[in-house]
Amino acid sequence: MTAATAPEETVIRESVALASRAPSLHNSQPWRWVAEADTLQLWADRARSMPATDHAGRELILSCGAVLDHLRVAMSAAGWDSVTERMPDRGNPDHLAKLRFHPMQAVTASQRHRADAIGQRRTDR
Repeated sequence: MTAATAPEETVIRESVALASRAPSLHNSQPWRWVAEADTLQLWADRARSMPATDHAGRELILSCGAVLDHLRVAMSAAGWDSVTERMPDRGNPDHLAKLRFHPMQAVTASQRHRADAIGQRRTDR
């Protein structure tokens, strides 16, 4: 049996779904994921911005950082280490990250626990 060199599409879809539970300004989820070749790319989705409460777009970027962290946690729990290139296209500030994945030797209980915690999200309004 040979080890997988790239995560299956199902693993990526499930990890993106879990990561999408990340907190965002007014639950706007101002991000877009694009799978391309051997990478998963994170883009800021300005169409989901909240200019009335986030005129500088800072909260939008913070929200994207939260989803990026959650994605890495979810992929880790699925057995995939991620290498993240931040701001891969300096000419396009909405292209926030490019991720490549490598199989891990083992998944620890701590990694599973962190991913399980994502599902425990609570809202305090």
